[in-house]
Amino acid sequence: MTTHQSNIIQNFIAKICVSAEEATYRCKECHGWDYKGKEGAYAKGSHYTGFSGVYEASQKKSIQELEGALKGSTNKAHNFSKYLSREDISDLSLFLKKGLVNTDRYLDKKGNPIGGDVNSGAYLFNTNCAHMCHGGPGTMINFGKPDKPEFVGTIASKNPWELIHKVRSGQPGTKMISAIIDKWSDKDILDIVAYTRTLPKDLIEAKKFEGHMMSGEMGHHQSGIDTRGFGPFTR
Repeated sequence: MTTHQSNIIQNFIAKICVSAEEATYRCKECHGWDYKGKEGAYAKGSHYTGFSGVYEASQKKSIQELEGALKGSTNKAHNFSKYLSREDISDLSLFLKKGLVNTDRYLDKKGNPIGGDVNSGAYLFNTNCAHMCHGGPGTMINFGKPDKPEFVGTIASKNPWELIHKVRSGQPGTKMISAIIDKWSDKDILDIVAYTRTLPKDLIEAKKFEGHMMSGEMGHHQSGIDTRGFGPFTR
């Protein structure tokens, strides 16, 4: 690790630990939602730091070695033991070892899904996501600002690596289901990605979507909500 990279870590820690309420430890800021750092989607742009990803390391290192790395064994600047509890570090190391996937199985270098069935994705979305939180159009939750919203469709199109991470792992502090826990297949993930990319990405598209819903011109978006789906509704 270079001195420049060490400084980035220290500045990042200082920034995120301003107060207990604001504290957050987002590994993705350096390592990316695709877990590949400078070798992946963060190879350029505002998030570029020059750090390598964690996917390859997770395949080669033991859980104990990963825990050590988070405590600064490989670099003192990467010691998060002051900010994360022992249990947090243990959980994070377990996720790194057991929970990561090679996102190249789902997306090409530009973020386009490698396959995926839109109709199957619509069924998965409507039975697991729509009535629980996001609504049929995926616009019930705005991750952005009122004048510049980010909906499910926005993320699916602009940052599909984040979408895959959230679908697989869930959203901390919410009741969002986890595809890992519910044992979704790679095909299920791909189908969800393919479908959510058809959902509204901004306010203009959201209004058009609502208009189509009112007129009944929805195609695969018209799939009904059926509690026989995956996740917590499986019988």
